[in-house]
Amino acid sequence: FLSQASSTCSMLFSLFEALDYRLDDVSIKYLLLGILSDSGYLTYDKSDYSDVEMVAALLKQAGLRIYDISEIAKVSMSLDELKVK
Repeated sequence: FLSQASSTCSMLFSLFEALDYRLDDVSIKYLLLGILSDSGYLTYDKSDYSDVEMVAALLKQAGLRIYDISEIAKVSMSLDELKVK
């Protein structure tokens, strides 16, 4: 299943979910941004319903709304945060 991932972050999400690993809110935000940016905000042909499910699950875990993601993406980042992204 990992070779079919549309992004590195979606692969990581699947791995964390399989290991039943609980993510903190900061990690969730980075995974969300990674999934969305790597998949062209779910517009690339490799994106499918599983990516939408991942985004929805991460939003729910962090108590965020779709709108919050665009706000997070607009926020200036430090060099260290940019390296992580």
